[in-house]
Amino acid sequence: KNNFFGKLPSSLKICGELVTIDVAENRFAGNIPSWIGHRCTSLMILNLRSNYFHGHIPKELCTLASLQILDLSHNKLSGSIPRCVKNFSAMTTNNISNDYLNSYRASIRYGEILPLESALLVIKGSIREYNTILQLVKSIDFSKNNLLGEIPKEVTSLQELQSLNLSCNFLNGSIPMNIGTMVLLESIDFS
Repeated sequence: KNNFFGKLPSSLKICGELVTIDVAENRFAGNIPSWIGHRCTSLMILNLRSNYFHGHIPKELCTLASLQILDLSHNKLSGSIPRCVKNFSAMTTNNISNDYLNSYRASIRYGEILPLESALLVIKGSIREYNTILQLVKSIDFSKNNLLGEIPKEVTSLQELQSLNLSCNFLNGSIPMNIGTMVLLESIDFS
């Protein structure tokens, strides 16, 4: 919620240990940089909601195996949903080790352990803040873009996904049959 504009700074490429990129509700434009998938491999949260990003969703984002929250909603993205979403392995399993949880819950700054920040997510049209259970939240929001084509069946491999919003796009075809087997899915919006 600032008035940042232009392209996402490429200087973020050197921040390979970033866990969160949240630039929601700004005026960033251009394509979503593919270097995010190559250089920010520790990302767990990528929130680019409510900007002016356009073009396709880069397939390189699918290399972000630790990604748990992906919000690209309210942009001008086009093309299809990449089939490689099945590679978001943090959304496919709940096998979370204690080491993983501890590294996620806290960051070390100046030798002091600090809790990981909270995240705001829009689910079912309302803003929810997650902090103490943030490491357990798994969500994808591609709503309000110009995406085309079918919903890839590969989405159904994301068995730990809790919220999937694909509404207000130009998707067609049938809804994948196995989507009902996603037991943790609390919210799904295809409107």
